[in-house]
Amino acid sequence: MAKRGGFPGGGMPGNMNNLMKQAQKMQRQMEEQQKELEEKEFTASAGGGAVEVTVNGKYEVTKVSLDEEVVDPEDVEMLEDLVMAAVNSALRQVEEASKANMSRLTGGFGGGLPFCWSTTAAKSASLLNSSPCFRELGLSLPSAWPSI
Repeated sequence: MAKRGGFPGGGMPGNMNNLMKQAQKMQRQMEEQQKELEEKEFTASAGGGAVEVTVNGKYEVTKVSLDEEVVDPEDVEMLEDLVMAAVNSALRQVEEASKANMSRLTGGFGGGLPFCWSTTAAKSASLLNSSPCFRELGLSLPSAWPSI
């Protein structure tokens, strides 16, 4: 007789076991890709290169370079706008790389899953982690992804 809530023999049926193995493999791949992304740097510029900002895959600004001619005490607002534009551009590069990683992992498909792969990696991870099936399998995705 099967244990209450379990399967005869204590094991999982073949399809569930395969699903669990696939989910674990996918989890490992996502963790590897996230680690690779975190180690990359993305640089963007504004004002014809007068302002340059570098951001890592953790969405942290790691470097800001300013040409001397853009530093005008009489026009601080322009400098602020250029810095903001460069930072936003670099952050968009990180987001695009994150989406490309997710697309490579999923083979570009978005339908038929309990969440939408076209959302950012953070939102997908959050949705997966909150899925009862994912929790039941004892899986979780890295929490290092920025939340939206």
